[in-house]
Amino acid sequence: MPSTAGRFGPLISARLRDQRPTNHPFRKASVTSTDEPDLASIRADWVGRQFDRTDFDVGVDDMLGWAEACGETDPRFVDPDHPDFQAHPGFTSHLVSSRVLPEGFPKIRGRGIDGGKSVEVHQAVRAGDTLTGTATIAEVYDKTGRSGTMVFVVQRMEFTNQNGDSVATVDWKMIRNRTISGGDGES
Repeated sequence: MPSTAGRFGPLISARLRDQRPTNHPFRKASVTSTDEPDLASIRADWVGRQFDRTDFDVGVDDMLGWAEACGETDPRFVDPDHPDFQAHPGFTSHLVSSRVLPEGFPKIRGRGIDGGKSVEVHQAVRAGDTLTGTATIAEVYDKTGRSGTMVFVVQRMEFTNQNGDSVATVDWKMIRNRTISGGDGES
C-alpha cells in the first residue's frame, strides 16, 4: 500500500506552521521597514531579563522514556531499581518554558534556524523531583561568515529542584539568518 506521508506531509506541515504562536521566533514576520533592530540596544534592554517560570513534575515514566529516546543503556538511567537511578543528563533539554521569547521582544528578520541546546548538569534529577525552570535571555549577538550575517538569541533555562538546589542550566540558541532568501521578506 503506498504511503500517504508524501500526500499529506506538506498539508500537515503548513497547518502546524500556521498554528505556531505569533511570538514564535521562527514564525515568518511581516516586515514593513528595512530597519533592523539595533543589537546593542536589544542586549541592553533584554539580556538577563526573566520572562517565564514553569514547574515540572519528574516521573519515572518520563525519565525512562527520555533515556530510551536517547538510546541510553546505562542502568543508572534505565533501571528504576538501580541504587543511583536518575534522569539522563540531557533530560532537562526537553523541558521548555511556556514562552519562547519575552513579550515585546523585537522581531529580527531572516530565516529561523534552531542552533541546538547545551546542557550543564549541576546535580542529578531524581524521580519525584519538582523542577522549577526560569527563562531569561542570556545572549544576543551576531556573526558574519560565508553564509552571511546571522543573529543568535540564546534563551537560558535555569532549573532548581524542590529544595532550591540548582540542578541544570540549558541554553537554547535560536538563529536568524539574514541573507538566505526564502520568501519571508529578507534580502
